[in-house]
Amino acid sequence: MSSTESTEQIYASHLIDDFERLRGKAIRSFMYLKDTLNDAPHAVNNGAPHVAVEKIEFAIGELNKQLAIFRAKRPTGKDEW
Repeated sequence: MSSTESTEQIYASHLIDDFERLRGKAIRSFMYLKDTLNDAPHAVNNGAPHVAVEKIEFAIGELNKQLAIFRAKRPTGKDEW
């Protein structure tokens, strides 16, 4: 195996690892936001629409933060995520 092939394999391995970490983080974030949004209708049904609005506004804010992170990041193979 040449030095170039070895370097490429290491680079590919790091990219896969970075992708898996980012994927796991995104899944955890989406699950948390899904649970938060699921609480909003319950708040409305229990006579607390202001709580529903707070939950929805929080979820939208978190989604906007995550979108900003995804848009700003450019993977280079280094540990940036």
